[in-house]
Amino acid sequence: MATELYKTAVRAVILDHQNRVMLGLRSKETSPGYNQWALFGGKPKEKETLKKATVREVKEEIGLNIRVKRLFTTTLDKSTTPHDPWMVYFYVVEIIGGNLQIKLDEHSRAEYFSREQLEGIDIAFNHRNVLADFFTS
Repeated sequence: MATELYKTAVRAVILDHQNRVMLGLRSKETSPGYNQWALFGGKPKEKETLKKATVREVKEEIGLNIRVKRLFTTTLDKSTTPHDPWMVYFYVVEIIGGNLQIKLDEHSRAEYFSREQLEGIDIAFNHRNVLADFFTS
């Protein structure tokens, strides 16, 4: 459930069998992170648990059914709105079904990237730092 002090968001770290992470290219021009790569996720609904929000957001955004394996980290992200930061919960998840169907009003593409490939792309929010921590932990 959301924290009282900050706006809350959840993000899914989706890996394939080659240990590459799936990111989406954000397509909504009026949203922060437009035309940058980001982990999938969003805001929990009222009284929705963080894990359920993660499952719902991934299903809504890319059509995949996932299972939350564990919480990787929590960060206070001031990169988008320094005066109004977000508490972001990053969950490691696994795909358990569904078909990749990108919700085009949020993302134009979804791709897997290796740790090395992350250096060459424009990544939104604090996701570059989170992924660097993830791959070195």
